[in-house]
Amino acid sequence: MVLAVSIRLPHWGISLVAGLAAAFAFLAGGSGILGFLLANFAPLPLMIASLGWGASSGGMASAFAIAFIISLTSFKLSLEFGALVAVPALILCVLAQWRKTPTAAFYPFSRLLAWITWVSIFVSMVDIAIWSSQNGGYEPASAEIAKRFLPLLQEMFAKGPELPPSVSFDDVASVFAHAVPFVSTALQVMFFSACLWIAARVAQLSAQLVRPFPEISVETALPRDVLVVLVLAVALLGCGMFIGSTSIALAAGMIIIGIVAAYALQGLAVIHFTSRKVPLRGVLLTLIYFGILFLSLWPLAIAAGIGLFDAFHPLRRVLPAADDLKP
Repeated sequence: MVLAVSIRLPHWGISLVAGLAAAFAFLAGGSGILGFLLANFAPLPLMIASLGWGASSGGMASAFAIAFIISLTSFKLSLEFGALVAVPALILCVLAQWRKTPTAAFYPFSRLLAWITWVSIFVSMVDIAIWSSQNGGYEPASAEIAKRFLPLLQEMFAKGPELPPSVSFDDVASVFAHAVPFVSTALQVMFFSACLWIAARVAQLSAQLVRPFPEISVETALPRDVLVVLVLAVALLGCGMFIGSTSIALAAGMIIIGIVAAYALQGLAVIHFTSRKVPLRGVLLTLIYFGILFLSLWPLAIAAGIGLFDAFHPLRRVLPAADDLKP
């Protein structure tokens, strides 16, 4: 609806509609699964405005959204929107359209993927910091989340397999609660990537995209320096665990998970590329994504392994070129 209307509006109208849509999506967070999805897609309207009608339209949309949130809630919540949604969305869109001169090449897609990773990690860390400060620290916040998990776990095991005698529901709930920062980081990478992809497609369909749409299955490859950051993060995690610093270990773990999630996207790109000549390719890809979304994280872990292997031994370079490069 936003897209269909915005095409007929002046730039300020596009910004207004996009800003209101982003604000509503952000404020919907915390109200069930639908609210969770809407909140994570809050950057999408801002990205559509930025990629389709310029960074100024995206900035104006962000200003409209912040003003709307202030009028409905509080200045504090508007700051959260700015830090978690508006600024990250604008940074990624500016980079996506950036080039040194009008005739120079656009910002490399591989480095844009790296920026998606860094922005996602930053947003997750800020989110966890806010969450912890509101509950008196990280451990009390985790304990509060564990309490929310308890009824769900008890319902899950009421009609299913029983827990071992040495494991209690409190133990399982605590593990789930302490996994929240890491799951949140991985999801941020996925959602920011999805938002940018959808926004670029919308801008392309509207004939407003200023750069050629990248060949995702070919160009999705993180720069080598990301591997250096991954190694340093693993070392930092070891140091944090050795000295007993929860904060250092938590930050390092979030960096590791964010990078691994990005390599999972690279692995999925490799799968798309290498399966182009496979019979029933659509069925295969559907099963893979169905497994990721509804079954378990194992398909995503396998994709991350493929992505890491591709970083050391590029799989897409040793294959013969194909006639059609489908994303």
